[in-house]
Amino acid sequence: QALKPNDPRGAYLRAVLAERANDKATARAALKRVTDLLDPVPIEYIRYRTQLLMLHGLAHYGLGELEKAKPFLELAARQQGPGSPLTKLLAQIALNEPNVNRAVELLDAYVKARPGDGQALLMLASTHMSQGRHSRAVALMQEALRAKDAPEYRTALGLSLLQSGKVASAADELARAYKADPKQTHAGLALITVYLREGQMPKALAVADTLARSNPNNATVLMVQAYAK
Repeated sequence: QALKPNDPRGAYLRAVLAERANDKATARAALKRVTDLLDPVPIEYIRYRTQLLMLHGLAHYGLGELEKAKPFLELAARQQGPGSPLTKLLAQIALNEPNVNRAVELLDAYVKARPGDGQALLMLASTHMSQGRHSRAVALMQEALRAKDAPEYRTALGLSLLQSGKVASAADELARAYKADPKQTHAGLALITVYLREGQMPKALAVADTLARSNPNNATVLMVQAYAK
């Protein structure tokens, strides 16, 4: 930045470092610097410069300016092909619009190009769950777990199984997810519900008390703990 103060790459890297250091104010100021540098540039100049398109789109996305980010991310993703990680951001923008069908279309194309991307599979499974397509969500999370055993994937699988009516299998997955990572609050809450439904009160209360200790200011957790008691 000292050598090239008007190069947006330096400002973007500063934003990345600040974000990793949890310095939100510096990160936001650096992203704003990127957009201040690139917003005046005619689109004709950056249309075929993928790196500048990415910087512009990512900076607006990081600032929460999704509508401004969208055209730049779309152009960059088109140049990179269906396997571009930018596709996941575009899918998130589609979900926020909300345009669920577009999000599914983007994510389907992406996981076909990158079948082992658990984050994309989780996004796609969550989208299908929101639309009541629980069997599809189960299949996607099983695929994600074959690539990597992660607690958040087991949580999503457990929730999908629960919605599909497979309570025993759901309880197993939720218990494994919560045991591996007690921060999986959704897994813990769902597990309490299953235990209460099956009359396993001591188990339900044990999970509820643990959750409440970890989340003392979470009203939902406290309500579920009260219900268990």
